[in-house]
Amino acid sequence: MEFFRKKLRFYFWFVLEFLKKNLLWVSLGFVGFFIGLFLLFLLKPLFLRLIFAREEKIGIVGNYSYRRPPEEVLELISRPMLIIDKKGKVEPILLTQWEVKKNGKIFRFHFRKDLVWNDGKPFSVRDIAGQLFKDAKISIIDDYTLEVELDNPTIVLPYYLRRPIYRYPLVGLGGEYEVANIKLKEGDFSEILLVSKISGSKKRFRFYKTESELVNAFKVGKIDKFELRDQELVQELKDWKNLNVERQVDYKFMAVLFFNLKNKLLAEKDFREGVYRLVDWGKLTEFGEISKGPIPPVSNFYNNSLPTPISDEEKGSELIKELVKDKKVKLTIKTDYRLAYLAEDLSDKLSKVGIEAEVETLIGEVGEDFDILVAFWRVPLEVDQYFFWHSTQIGEANKTGYKNLRVDKYLEEARSTFSFEKQYLALKKFQEEIVRDKPAIFLYFPYKYIVERKRLF
Repeated sequence: MEFFRKKLRFYFWFVLEFLKKNLLWVSLGFVGFFIGLFLLFLLKPLFLRLIFAREEKIGIVGNYSYRRPPEEVLELISRPMLIIDKKGKVEPILLTQWEVKKNGKIFRFHFRKDLVWNDGKPFSVRDIAGQLFKDAKISIIDDYTLEVELDNPTIVLPYYLRRPIYRYPLVGLGGEYEVANIKLKEGDFSEILLVSKISGSKKRFRFYKTESELVNAFKVGKIDKFELRDQELVQELKDWKNLNVERQVDYKFMAVLFFNLKNKLLAEKDFREGVYRLVDWGKLTEFGEISKGPIPPVSNFYNNSLPTPISDEEKGSELIKELVKDKKVKLTIKTDYRLAYLAEDLSDKLSKVGIEAEVETLIGEVGEDFDILVAFWRVPLEVDQYFFWHSTQIGEANKTGYKNLRVDKYLEEARSTFSFEKQYLALKKFQEEIVRDKPAIFLYFPYKYIVERKRLF
């Protein structure tokens, strides 16, 4: 113990003598340290820009223009008028409030008065009035208030305002990024460069017509990241080194088999049930997540008690044979080229029960000249699938010609209230009814692949 006390006294007197002889330099050192700390804090944004100002090159498939900007860009440069939280509640973002008149025929929206566009210009509803609703009468009350009058009343109109707004040509509001440069080709975007207002990091979006062009651009280094849905193209890249490939389920789209109910045979429920049983559901799991109904499982309105699809080719064939008997039946199956494998498989199975089913690749817009349509369907707003299944929409978005008074009632109830409980109950019954009736067979949500080149630092 005495030894340690002597050691302690020795170091104490040693440090004391050192400070006496070097007090000036020690003091300068402390002052320099705190000045350096202050400068580091002051110049932090500059350091962040130097460290993170690398450029991310992203590829996107599709034709986009000033009138139809890509969602990936809008979400970075701007904010929406409102959002829907996890409990299904509507939360204003750019709005202070809104008023509903005449049972959902007229809406008056009040915007915040402190809004400023990314280029410094004060916000005015005049900047966005033309982009909100095509099939509605828009009245500007003042710079922060506008009124929307609908031909067909619906209380759930605000649910459609979840897309970020922008001012022409492409100026955002409240987003982290702003547009630094745009290149056009034949009126469409060929390239958009975004720069972060916080870190200075850059995102360069390049646009391509097909997924094959996208992959070729990646191979030659024009892009470093992209989304892909074509599994064959993904296989081309599987052996590449320094590559990350992440598989995700794309709940925005669904592979669906639609029946044209104007055809007497297809109007028979047993025929539709038979086709449902002919589907090889096990095989479909290679391409995506099986769907049980028209609403994604990630939605608050999803009915998780819907039955799990089961294949039964023998039973399906019996149901169809009973209806066809010895008649000569010809059907046309129109298909998205990406779902041709499914259409061909169905055609082969129908031929075994005496039905000649010709497969045609879908070109252009979907008309009504089909018996069976196999296509990717952009899943609509959960609370408002009215346009696709309500009987008043036959000849419009309701391409199947489906008419069911109970479904009409449930759809009307869901779009006539903001009460989550009432919406959920109506949509729960809607899902049960339409899955039982089968005007369409909801197949799967496709996989998408996020392909990204690994960074060394």
